[in-house]
Amino acid sequence: MKRKIISFISLTLLLISVSTFLFACIATPGTLKAKIESSSEDQIVISVSDVDGKATVFDALQYLIDNGKITCEYTESEYGAYITSINGKKESVTSTSNSSEGYSWMLYTTDKENSYEADTITVLDRVCGSSSVGVSSLIAKEGELYVLIYKHFSYTW
Repeated sequence: MKRKIISFISLTLLLISVSTFLFACIATPGTLKAKIESSSEDQIVISVSDVDGKATVFDALQYLIDNGKITCEYTESEYGAYITSINGKKESVTSTSNSSEGYSWMLYTTDKENSYEADTITVLDRVCGSSSVGVSSLIAKEGELYVLIYKHFSYTW
């Protein structure tokens, strides 16, 4: 009986230790404050402040959602969050066996280190390039703009 109790206590302590370790290893969202600089039905322009260097554009969106500034729907995958709707405006996609076309929320930024120069828009008198990474991977920086724009796309493969 004493052996069973010792085994039970040892197993319980092991489970607590492993759980604590796993909880500590889970990535926690970065911290920041986000502000909507301008918005319309098809576009939202975001700036950030009080950034900790780990926060992403997705963290900025979450901040705006949590503070009742926007509504946003997204799906999670191994690649991060994929925005499917902002303020009720949902993506619209038609796909065939060799093409895909429609409207979706695209991310642009003034952060030149993380954008493409070949695909740009001008927002608030600043040039924004198409982001080279998604909202979950793009580290938010003070002084930069992050633009989600509802835009037409067409791909053939």
